Amino acid sequence: MISASFPSLLQSFFTDRLLSQRQASPHTIAGYRDCFRLLLQFAKERLGKMPSQLRIEDLDAPFIGLFLDHLESTRNNSARTRNVRLGAIHSFFRYVTLEEPAHALHCQRILAVPNNVVLGTGAHVHCLGKGRKERCTLLRPETATMVGAWLRERRCGHGPPSSWCGSVRDRALAGARVRGDNSDVSSRGHAFERESAVAH
Repeated sequence: MISASFPSLLQSFFTDRLLSQRQASPHTIAGYRDCFRLLLQFAKERLGKMPSQLRIEDLDAPFIGLFLDHLESTRNNSARTRNVRLGAIHSFFRYVTLEEPAHALHCQRILAVPNNVVLGTGAHVHCLGKGRKERCTLLRPETATMVGAWLRERRCGHGPPSSWCGSVRDRALAGARVRGDNSDVSSRGHAFERESAVAH
């Protein structure tokens, strides 16, 4: 049995999966199209292959990671936009898993690529992971900025001292008290620690 090529799988993903089966909206299809146009351009630059020459094996998890980094560092995409692009890629490789089970392990590794942390513009920090939105911890804007720096350091493997982490948590709790929040501020602190661990 001959496995389907990447170009044929990509075409059937749009024509069969998105259009016929899911009846996706034109807006969704346009978003997916833009994602794969960028991915194919990136593959051409990095791998020296035209789209018709690509194989499923060329698009492995490390390569997808490089593409996502390219979106943020070179194209200046936000973490939210980066996560939307990753969602389109995940959707395609879930389709490939069903159509070509021989590539299941390859697809599983790509599906394990996580979303980035998204920081809200208000007084909340949103931790996104494994396809679901984690609980939000209520923070003051300046504290949210500190948390953002802390999460970036954690992702790079350079965690700050525990005393610094404690000060961030304490300021978050202080902000809740100043606003007169009657909820259990202690539980908010523990939720913050759990969310930080998820983000790491």
